[in-house]
Amino acid sequence: MTPDRSLAFSTFVATAGNRDALAACLRRASCARSRVPLLLVGGVATGKTHLLHAVANAVRRPRLVTAEHWRGELVDAVTTGRMNGPHEQGEALDALLLDDVQVLAGMPATQRVLAESIAALARRGCAVVIALGGNLSTLRPLLHAARVRIARMAQPTPREMRAILAARRSDAPSAVVREASRRARDVRCAEGALNVMLASAALT
Repeated sequence: MTPDRSLAFSTFVATAGNRDALAACLRRASCARSRVPLLLVGGVATGKTHLLHAVANAVRRPRLVTAEHWRGELVDAVTTGRMNGPHEQGEALDALLLDDVQVLAGMPATQRVLAESIAALARRGCAVVIALGGNLSTLRPLLHAARVRIARMAQPTPREMRAILAARRSDAPSAVVREASRRARDVRCAEGALNVMLASAALT
């Protein structure tokens, strides 16, 4: 997956619920030699994917991939007898960024292989950041097998949501931003509502 250049640290809006995760990602991007993998935990639209892309954009040799894609590579390796999983690429990487790891829920053996892979990468000095959009209990096998640093990400407050929307759509009137954030339960829904309101206004 190619990192989205618009999802950088400079465009990430810090809130009370994401500052710890932001600081941890900045540390891994500035000296991608941390031996402790970072696990970002949060609900929908809390900024996990943005931070993964931000780290990828800040290092020279990143690998950004979804957990579903990683699992597909593992299945292919087992099927073809090539047991050179993602950890074999560690010497050529500065950072491995793994998104949507919740898809591995209910797959204890796969989670243990992932734990071995990220531990091997971390020992080689590769920064590892993985994102979970769900409950930590779904990753119990991985957490039992690997030492990770957990950073939780919470939904922004209504005021913080307005700040995020304003940063993403600087052309939007403040009254429209305020109304869009009032209607939505999270940033993703608020941004969708804002886009609809702006499109409707443009047609009238």
